[in-house]
Amino acid sequence: SGTTMLPGTQTVFVKTQGCAHNVSDGEYMAGLLAAHGYKITEEWSENVDVFLFNSCTVKGPSQDSFLNMVAKAKTTGAAVVVAGCVPQGQPGRDELDGLSIIGVQQIHRVVEVVEE
Repeated sequence: SGTTMLPGTQTVFVKTQGCAHNVSDGEYMAGLLAAHGYKITEEWSENVDVFLFNSCTVKGPSQDSFLNMVAKAKTTGAAVVVAGCVPQGQPGRDELDGLSIIGVQQIHRVVEVVEE
C-alpha cells in the first residue's frame, strides 16, 4: 500500500501447526508481539500486515497445507515471516524464497524480525 507503518501498530496473523512445543513457541511469539503493541489475529483478512506462520517439519498433508498458506499469504503483498523447524529443516525450499525466517533458537527475536 506504500504507507509507512509504525512498528507495533500492525496486525499480525499468527498460525501455528505442529506439536505442543511448537504451540507454546507460537503463543510465546504472539505474546511478545502483543506486548509491543501489535494486534494479534487468527482471522485471515485483507487487514493483515504481517503473516507469521509457525510450523514443525511434518511430512505430507500438514506441510503441504503450510506451504499453500505461505504461498497464498505471499500473494497478498503483506510481509510473511516463517518460524519453526520447517524453514530450518529445509532452508533451500523455493516456497520460502524471499521470506523472513525465524529458527527455533531465535523465536525471542520475533519482534525485531516483524519490525524489519
